[in-house]
Amino acid sequence: MKITKNHKVLLLAVCQSDYFSGYHLPCIAIAIYRTMTFKEIADSFEEEFDSCYDYINPNDDKDIEKLYDDYINELRSIGDVIFCETEDISANDDIDPQYAYFSIVNIQCLNGLKFLNP
Repeated sequence: MKITKNHKVLLLAVCQSDYFSGYHLPCIAIAIYRTMTFKEIADSFEEEFDSCYDYINPNDDKDIEKLYDDYINELRSIGDVIFCETEDISANDDIDPQYAYFSIVNIQCLNGLKFLNP
């Protein structure tokens, strides 16, 4: 994939895994825990990115790596602000955890509307 200035790493969805409809490019999924901060999201994101690097960036493209590194740094810069508050599921085994799904998107504008188009 050729990276342009319009390409960004963005949050696609926060939901349980069986509700995520998927995306046509590789995604990073981070388990969300109650009152998780942006720094904790960044740490989990980086760990997941490192563990699936060959899948996310099979050709070792430095532009793709920079996109993800910049996004991780952006999340870290927000720090201890709560990412989102989720339901406390620790006492309920019937509820699956929620996940935040991230991927590279290419935002295109057409007649004032924004579309995701790689």
